[in-house]
Amino acid sequence: MIELFNTNSFFNFNAKQSWKLIAKIGMVLIGIGLLIFILKELIIGVLSAVFIGLGVYCLFASFNVWNSARF
Repeated sequence: MIELFNTNSFFNFNAKQSWKLIAKIGMVLIGIGLLIFILKELIIGVLSAVFIGLGVYCLFASFNVWNSARF
């Protein structure tokens, strides 16, 4: 039987190279997690900036309407 993915080689502590693959997988998973975290913060920041901008625009428009209606 052909084994496509030999899990015994990961935990064979006598092998000289067995830790490198596990370390690479760990670094990739950490990198993916950080990328997701950064993108999440970027998306939330852009959305909050859009809503703040819309709020400032509405306040400015309401001030102009109020100011024009006074006279």
